[in-house]
Amino acid sequence: MRDTFSTDYQRTGSLPWRIYAHRDYKLNFVPGPDPHKWFEGIEGPFEKVQSSIHANVFRCNATFNGKKYGLYFKQYFCRSFKDTIKNMVRPGRAMRGLIGSAILTANGLKAPQTIAVGEMRYGPFLVKEFAVTLEAAGARDVYWWLSQKTDQRSQFAEELGDTIGKMHKANICHGDLRPGNVMAMATGERFDFYFLDNERTLQFRPLPWKLRKKNLVQINMLLGDMISRTDRMRFFKSYMKHNERTVADWKRLAAEVAIRTGQRLEILLPLRV
Repeated sequence: MRDTFSTDYQRTGSLPWRIYAHRDYKLNFVPGPDPHKWFEGIEGPFEKVQSSIHANVFRCNATFNGKKYGLYFKQYFCRSFKDTIKNMVRPGRAMRGLIGSAILTANGLKAPQTIAVGEMRYGPFLVKEFAVTLEAAGARDVYWWLSQKTDQRSQFAEELGDTIGKMHKANICHGDLRPGNVMAMATGERFDFYFLDNERTLQFRPLPWKLRKKNLVQINMLLGDMISRTDRMRFFKSYMKHNERTVADWKRLAAEVAIRTGQRLEILLPLRV
């Protein structure tokens, strides 16, 4: 990650802030009372986006080199005292998200372009942190694509399996591979997939079995009226094309994923009614 910072990002801001801004997108950091307006050049309206209670997310715009882009500004909040202790010896969630995205892109996968990340620290204590990312214009999440009653659903399932298969072949585990964290964009006759929330995305040597299974269960958390059993099998066959050598017992993997996915979906069904 040090190489990524040295080539693509430059240090800016003044203490207690530690900010890394992408060299291709010029933003001047000016902290003030409104977190989502901390950069000069960001334009409204500032649209509040639904997020967890541990973050504030705003959508806005900015112009770079004469072209307007959609941006997402995400301010992270401390989730627990345990997080406070851990963050004394590790980067915060915003910085870890940048590192996780860099891991993906270095292996031929996609994540929204990070424009800037910042941490405010007093000594070892992380007080504030944020990330600014480019919007993947035109991309929709897996839930949306599978809700569309078109003849592309089967192709979508195959290409999603192919992309997850490539990620696991590279020994990468996504920290939260639920369908809402995978965005897709139709580009001609194919789909491009973008991975969100990469703060727990890590690369291993090799990828542990339990993490492989965890990711497959997460991405398969789709109720039966969204995806057919046939399309689930299409997904798995495309996935296995990239992992035949590392997953010798593929029947065991398929069975364990199916059982665990079914257990989790049974928990969700009463909540849906």
